[in-house]
Amino acid sequence: TNSEPLLESAAPTLSRVVDISQIGAKQPKPLNEYWDSLLSRYPRTILLSLGSIAKSILLSDKTKDGILKTISHFPDTLFIWKYERPEDEFSREKASKVDNLVL
Repeated sequence: TNSEPLLESAAPTLSRVVDISQIGAKQPKPLNEYWDSLLSRYPRTILLSLGSIAKSILLSDKTKDGILKTISHFPDTLFIWKYERPEDEFSREKASKVDNLVL
Protein backbone atom coordinates (compact mmCIF):
# COMPACT_ATOMS: atom_id res chain seq x y z
CA THR A 1 0.00 0.00 0.00
CA ASN A 2 1.10 3.57 -0.59
CA SER A 3 0.98 4.91 2.95
CA GLU A 4 3.28 6.28 5.61
CA PRO A 5 3.32 3.80 8.52
CA LEU A 6 4.28 6.46 11.08
CA LEU A 7 1.30 8.67 10.16
CA GLU A 8 -1.39 6.04 9.67
CA SER A 9 -3.72 5.05 12.46
CA ALA A 10 -3.91 1.47 13.65
CA ALA A 11 -6.03 -0.78 11.44
CA PRO A 12 -6.38 -4.51 10.95
CA THR A 13 -4.27 -5.80 8.08
CA LEU A 14 -2.69 -8.95 6.73
CA SER A 15 0.95 -9.90 7.11
CA ARG A 16 1.24 -9.95 3.29
CA VAL A 17 0.42 -6.22 3.02
CA VAL A 18 3.54 -4.08 2.93
CA ASP A 19 3.45 -0.30 3.50
CA ILE A 20 5.69 1.53 1.04
CA SER A 21 5.55 5.28 1.38
CA GLN A 22 5.99 7.81 -1.42
CA ILE A 23 5.59 5.41 -4.35
CA GLY A 24 4.19 8.11 -6.63
CA ALA A 25 5.78 11.13 -4.96
CA LYS A 26 7.11 13.81 -7.27
CA GLN A 27 10.31 15.78 -6.76
CA PRO A 28 9.51 18.98 -4.85
CA LYS A 29 9.84 22.30 -6.63
CA PRO A 30 12.28 24.82 -5.17
CA LEU A 31 10.83 27.64 -3.10
CA ASN A 32 10.33 31.01 -4.72
CA GLU A 33 12.74 33.82 -3.87
CA TYR A 34 10.49 35.37 -1.21
CA TRP A 35 10.10 32.21 0.88
CA ASP A 36 13.68 31.10 0.35
CA SER A 37 15.09 34.40 1.64
CA LEU A 38 12.60 34.52 4.52
CA LEU A 39 13.25 30.98 5.73
CA SER A 40 17.03 31.34 5.43
CA ARG A 41 17.03 34.30 7.88
CA TYR A 42 15.83 32.20 10.83
CA PRO A 43 17.30 28.99 12.28
CA ARG A 44 13.82 27.67 13.17
CA THR A 45 10.34 27.97 11.71
CA ILE A 46 6.99 27.20 13.33
CA LEU A 47 3.73 26.87 11.41
CA LEU A 48 0.78 27.93 13.55
CA SER A 49 -2.47 26.50 12.22
CA LEU A 50 -5.72 25.70 13.96
CA GLY A 51 -6.70 23.31 11.19
CA SER A 52 -9.41 23.65 8.59
CA ILE A 53 -12.41 23.81 10.93
CA ALA A 54 -11.25 26.22 13.66
CA LYS A 55 -10.58 29.75 12.39
CA SER A 56 -7.90 32.05 13.79
CA ILE A 57 -10.00 35.10 12.96
CA LEU A 58 -12.65 33.91 15.43
CA LEU A 59 -10.25 33.91 18.37
CA SER A 60 -10.82 36.61 20.96
CA ASP A 61 -8.60 39.69 20.83
CA LYS A 62 -7.12 38.69 24.17
CA THR A 63 -6.09 35.30 22.77
CA LYS A 64 -4.61 36.83 19.61
CA ASP A 65 -2.67 39.35 21.71
CA GLY A 66 -1.37 36.48 23.84
CA ILE A 67 -0.18 34.66 20.74
CA LEU A 68 1.61 37.80 19.51
CA LYS A 69 3.21 38.30 22.92
CA THR A 70 4.45 34.71 22.92
CA ILE A 71 5.82 35.03 19.38
CA SER A 72 7.71 38.19 20.33
CA HIS A 73 9.57 36.21 23.03
CA PHE A 74 11.22 34.09 20.29
CA PRO A 75 12.96 36.60 17.97
CA ASP A 76 15.19 33.93 16.40
CA THR A 77 12.21 31.82 15.24
CA LEU A 78 10.01 32.54 12.23
CA PHE A 79 6.30 32.00 12.84
CA ILE A 80 4.00 31.41 9.88
CA TRP A 81 0.42 31.82 11.10
CA LYS A 82 -2.42 30.45 8.99
CA TYR A 83 -4.66 33.46 9.42
CA GLU A 84 -7.74 33.63 7.24
CA ARG A 85 -7.86 37.41 6.70
CA PRO A 86 -4.33 38.88 6.62
CA GLU A 87 -5.80 42.23 5.56
CA ASP A 88 -8.08 42.82 8.57
CA GLU A 89 -7.64 45.38 11.36
CA PHE A 90 -5.78 42.97 13.68
CA SER A 91 -3.27 42.20 10.96
CA ARG A 92 -2.65 45.83 10.01
CA GLU A 93 -2.47 47.28 13.51
CA LYS A 94 -0.92 44.57 15.68
CA ALA A 95 0.48 41.60 13.75
CA SER A 96 2.39 43.75 11.26
CA LYS A 97 4.53 45.10 14.12
CA VAL A 98 5.94 41.64 14.91
CA ASP A 99 9.04 41.15 12.73
CA ASN A 100 9.25 37.35 12.93
CA LEU A 101 5.60 36.72 11.98
CA VAL A 102 4.10 36.05 8.56
CA LEU A 103 0.33 35.75 8.22
